Amino acid sequence: MGRLVFVCLLALAPAAPAAVWTNIGPYGGDSRSLAADASGNNVFVLNPRSGVFRSSFGGAWTLVFDAITRSVTPTRVAVDSQNGRVYVGTATGLFRSDDTGMTWRRVSDDSIVDVTAAADRVIAGTPTALRRSFDAGATWISLLSPVDSGAVSLVKFDPRSADRLLAVNEGSLFVSDDAGSTWRQLPLTGIVTATFADAIYGGGARGVYSCDPDCSQLGFDAVTEIAYFRGIVHVAVSDGVLKFDSGRWQRLLANFPDAVQRSLLGTPQELLVGTTAGVYSSIDDVSWTNRSLGLSNVHIIAMTIAGDSLFASTQEQSVMRRIGDLWTAADSGLTRHPPAPPVTRVLASDGSILYAGVVAEGLFRSTNLGQSWVDVTAGLPSRDVLDVAADPGIVIVATPARLVKSNDSGSSWQTFANYPGITASAVAVKGQLILAGNSSTIYASTDGGATWQSSALPSVIKKVTIAGTRAYAVTDFDVFVRSGGSWNRAALPASQVNAITMLGSRVFVSLGAGVYLSDDGIQWSLVPGSDTLPADITALVADSRFLYAGTNGGSVFATALLAVPSRVRSVRH
Repeated sequence: MGRLVFVCLLALAPAAPAAVWTNIGPYGGDSRSLAADASGNNVFVLNPRSGVFRSSFGGAWTLVFDAITRSVTPTRVAVDSQNGRVYVGTATGLFRSDDTGMTWRRVSDDSIVDVTAAADRVIAGTPTALRRSFDAGATWISLLSPVDSGAVSLVKFDPRSADRLLAVNEGSLFVSDDAGSTWRQLPLTGIVTATFADAIYGGGARGVYSCDPDCSQLGFDAVTEIAYFRGIVHVAVSDGVLKFDSGRWQRLLANFPDAVQRSLLGTPQELLVGTTAGVYSSIDDVSWTNRSLGLSNVHIIAMTIAGDSLFASTQEQSVMRRIGDLWTAADSGLTRHPPAPPVTRVLASDGSILYAGVVAEGLFRSTNLGQSWVDVTAGLPSRDVLDVAADPGIVIVATPARLVKSNDSGSSWQTFANYPGITASAVAVKGQLILAGNSSTIYASTDGGATWQSSALPSVIKKVTIAGTRAYAVTDFDVFVRSGGSWNRAALPASQVNAITMLGSRVFVSLGAGVYLSDDGIQWSLVPGSDTLPADITALVADSRFLYAGTNGGSVFATALLAVPSRVRSVRH
């Protein structure tokens, strides 16, 4: 059993001059609410983590309501159809902008479920009541809900009238002709979405209905959103968007993503669909174009470097490759189950060959930098891949059943005859040095897995890596460094540890307080500017030019390594 030594010297260097961290995408992510002014020139989309983005005249999206800085959770965005004022509902209040999102003021402290506005008349649905303002939110009164119980999940003004309003309450559809003072119920049930057009359209689990004034059923597919575009009704269904044209339903297929539909909006210029993969646009009512440039809302699961490219596994768009400034899909050949994309838990590279562990589907290999993938699971004890590590020619794979090794880049697999831990949840390899973390025990082999040494750490091991001649193990709140056969606790600030990576002999660690680097595991320095990064970093990786930080819903940030100190100086207390 190896020795565990706790080092208590604080060895943090002073922060260097601030460096610039830039969000580099990939672009997309959860787009839950869409709204536009009457002209369609200013469109707004809501992401529940980041906030509200604006696109003007079809351009890139810009964050105009920062939910993280405001410490709020946005729930809905709406635009006054008469004057263009923008409203953002959150779990802790309602905000208004009179200048297309440049500045904001709080106009209510209610928790907002939905909001709609027309000619400075604002109706806000809360968990317990409907609230109405006739002066853009300056003053409020409570309204009687359409029924006595249950929250109103949707409210919407007729864009042609500031008096006409519809509401959805527990699957029933109601209409008001006096801005919510009185209501009448339409003979529909199971409704989740509705809109005004040449008639009132409502939809839900039982299909789509048109009411003018009598209600008739147009379709039987379950729908989640309805929009009116160029005189035609469009609906979002589980696997795409349909339009009702010339008495029949047609599917808009071309270039539609593997994603779940969140919102649907028709403007004078385009039909927009918000999905878990971002915003897509159709201007011809036939095909779709990705309209997500600037939406930095992607959940990063893992990252690696191969060749001159950065690869990122994302929750929304599977594996992506960044060449120069352009992100492209790099998931051809990975097992798919539409509408969800393949979920790749781990990515690894030996510098040129890529490996992807896809949840419940096994291990895949790419020898052409992500252009195509081949399933190399045959011979593995399980299709559930927990971690992968690669060095030229060598691949180590951890599964729930056993730890295995390949000496031919994944073409064949062998078990470790003398490995004492059976399985592992974290692995690393460099030449003959192999690390495997299993629960709170770290196993190390210096002879390619022929023999092993074990050491107990105080808590469960999440990640391991090798930088130069030193080995590192990460638990929830600590980093341990192996040198000379013993494991020492690194002298870092007390904080949750989010991610670790290496570049040569240098190691980078993400904490809640920022990203720290070390050349020896003893002396540590804060990477300049990293204390301003989001706290939810999920992955780190570095190449010869940049350090990259992936986030849980905020895409990837990068900083030039020229801004990172070339030598780490220590300050001892």
